[in-house]
Amino acid sequence: MTIEIKNLQAINKAVEERLKRMEPTFQDAVEKEAQGIKTRTQTGVDVNGKQFVPYSNNEKWAGKNWKDVRKEAGLQTSYVDLTFDGDMFNVMKVVFKRDGFKFLATIFFNDQKQSKKALGHQSGKLGRVKFQARKFFGLSKPQREAIASKLRNAK
Repeated sequence: MTIEIKNLQAINKAVEERLKRMEPTFQDAVEKEAQGIKTRTQTGVDVNGKQFVPYSNNEKWAGKNWKDVRKEAGLQTSYVDLTFDGDMFNVMKVVFKRDGFKFLATIFFNDQKQSKKALGHQSGKLGRVKFQARKFFGLSKPQREAIASKLRNAK
């Protein structure tokens, strides 16, 4: 059996027009969800929807632990929010690329110092110092589903 497609140009044109309409929808959706990473983290919730492990109350480090540093700076200490002065989240960027039928987005920290800080929070290691890892960086399943849903519904 042989299949002959005679209207390939029309199909290509229709697909290209659909992709052009989808591209700004994808960009808007990813930008919104990248902002959602910041918002979620600053409410003390990790990428899996769980509360971050609270600040330590170890008396051995009284006055020197992060909870005491935050309290002295006038910041809340009831939950971990990975934000002290906002520098890390202020350099979080999103770049987009289209590769044929694929849309690609990269979310990253556009500063070496802040990138290392983010990696430290994510991994629980900063240089030789080890601490409680707080998995904040990434799109949760509902965030990924929201992006896909917006793409499916793009007009």
